[in-house]
Amino acid sequence: MPSRFKRANRALRKLRTYLGRVIRDIARKIDSDPGLEAAFAHLLSLARRVRAQERGQRGPKIYSLHAPEVECIGKGKAHKPYEFGVKVSVATTLKHSKGGQFVVHAQALPGNPYDGHTLAGVIPAIEQLVAIRSNGSTPMPDTAATTRHPITSSKSTHPSKSDA
Repeated sequence: MPSRFKRANRALRKLRTYLGRVIRDIARKIDSDPGLEAAFAHLLSLARRVRAQERGQRGPKIYSLHAPEVECIGKGKAHKPYEFGVKVSVATTLKHSKGGQFVVHAQALPGNPYDGHTLAGVIPAIEQLVAIRSNGSTPMPDTAATTRHPITSSKSTHPSKSDA
């Protein structure tokens, strides 16, 4: 068992070395061009954060370079203790149109807020959006819910009864 940890740490060190070489190489090649420096500034800062982050560090981490807003959400369940993604608030009306059911409101909620605290900010936004779309009348939305949208999950994104 200890040899596995040593092997994993050795591989991680090697990957960090490769990443450091790539960061330094890109920085050397774009050093004289301010346009390229501006274009690569965000990507290089993400790469430096990935290289510097530790396994047990507190605070924000980078889990995905193509979607830096992804967070680790602790679910507290034995079969699936963590989920990676962003909590999302989704609301629809109960009335079906000829085209089908449509999402009236969708909003990303960073920081893993408590579900009960998110509806107070979401419902007025939905009411305003529904009022604008219905040309002045102010119908109340029939449903509003807060859910997690896993971005990097290997399983199906459809909610099941066991996940609730």
